[in-house]
Amino acid sequence: MTQTIDSFGLIRELQTYLRQIFREDGSPPLQMTGVYDDPTRQAVARVQQQAGLPADGELNFAAWEAVSRAYRKANARFAAPALLDLFPSADFLLGRGASGNLVLGMQLLLRFLSEKDRNVPAAEQTGSFGPDTEQAVQALQRKAGLPVTGVINAETWNRMALLYNFISKVRFDAQIHEGEV
Repeated sequence: MTQTIDSFGLIRELQTYLRQIFREDGSPPLQMTGVYDDPTRQAVARVQQQAGLPADGELNFAAWEAVSRAYRKANARFAAPALLDLFPSADFLLGRGASGNLVLGMQLLLRFLSEKDRNVPAAEQTGSFGPDTEQAVQALQRKAGLPVTGVINAETWNRMALLYNFISKVRFDAQIHEGEV
């Protein structure tokens, strides 16, 4: 088959879209060659087939629209996490004896952070703020340079959320760029 050389970066952009679309299907990632080669043509044909179009691998307007739709859908699936902002108010305090979904959410955040930093112990996910949760909060506050109170205030919550968002973004960026040159 004829190979088209990419003089304007459009084929490379197409290949980027196709890599994102098929990143979870177990097939090897499409190489970023900038050439409309057989692997690129085959990937376009797969998108065409999934969209109910003739799967000829030709990049016409309908195929490009199908690739664009599939890319937007894939991006929505792999989008970086939105900012986590759940704390009720600036003067709200969450400490020993508290219980409910907010405590459970905070314990889940602590568990996530403890998986990334051995200096932050995980609190048991019970939905009740007990001694182990208090100790985990104190360790996090110590690590973050905050006053060590064992109580979650807006500043501690925001620091937890900032750490979560930072770690999640780093993991997301690593997944996006995995295998790319």
